[in-house]
Amino acid sequence: MKKTQFKTHLAYNILDAGDDYVIQPNFNTVPNDVFKRQFAVIGFHYLIDENTIAYAEARKDFSDFESDDKDQQSQMEASEDDGIAFGFRYKF
Repeated sequence: MKKTQFKTHLAYNILDAGDDYVIQPNFNTVPNDVFKRQFAVIGFHYLIDENTIAYAEARKDFSDFESDDKDQQSQMEASEDDGIAFGFRYKF
């Protein structure tokens, strides 16, 4: 019996760092700051063979970052955005 060639996945991730969040390098946020990273990912994978996968994935960001210090808020938001990825993964 042949394996299914297409696989899909859907994920929703939440990271609520709480009051003890630290921006690297060792810069503490103000206790009233909000750092809640959350995003959804949907992916489609095509199994070419047992070592090779072609994939397309999309990410939608729903993060919540708030700070009275807008410079600090921009540091928290810097790595979060919507995105699309296409690629191949090969295992040696």
